[in-house]
Formats: sequence, structure tokens, C-alpha cells
Amino acid sequence: IAATGTPMVVLLRNGRALALSGAVRDADAIAVTWYLGTQTGTGVADVLFGDYNPSARLPISFPQVTGQQPYFYNHLRTGRPELPTLSEYKARWREMPNEPLYPFGHGLSYTTFAYAQPQL
Repeated sequence: IAATGTPMVVLLRNGRALALSGAVRDADAIAVTWYLGTQTGTGVADVLFGDYNPSARLPISFPQVTGQQPYFYNHLRTGRPELPTLSEYKARWREMPNEPLYPFGHGLSYTTFAYAQPQL
């Protein structure tokens, strides 16, 4: 589809972070729909046809590769990135960056916001 020049929207229907670099490489837009239930089709159609203004931020980070998973609060450290205080541990992945593909809070909105002096 990407080779035809037709705009391509990737809809992700998932329940957790996935390594997506190949799946979204040529996408013009990505929408994470999670598991919306019985009205998924209606809701997604409303967004795609412009009947609803989507805006959201990711509540999790999406990794660049599956080797960056699992990650959670109490996960023990790996050897990467190299820390000066732990120089005896040299094992780390040199070919992959440490950053996620899409970090926590990533997202767009199709509206404008303005901040003004609060009034009571």
C-alpha cells in the first residue's frame, strides 16, 4: 500500500506494548485502539471519517525491539547502558539505542489549546 502513495493509517488493536518498527515504518498515521469492546468498529469509523476529534497520549512506552521487554518498575538492571560506577559490567547491546520507539506520553491532538489567567 505504501508503494502506491496512498495514505496509510495503521490501527493497533492490542492490550500491551509491542515492538512495531517494521509494522509502522511506512505509516502516515497510527491509532492505538486497545480493546474497545463491542462498539470498536463504530468508534474507529467515527475517528477515521472525521466525526470525532481524536486526542490521546500513550500510557506506556513502545519498545524498538522485543529485547527491550519486559520492563516494569521492579525489574533488575541489565548491563546497558554502561554506567561509570559499574565499569566492570561491559555487556550491553551496542547496535540498538536505549530509547523507546514511542515514549510514555507520546501522542497528538487535532485541536489547539491556550492557557490563560484562571478566573474564579
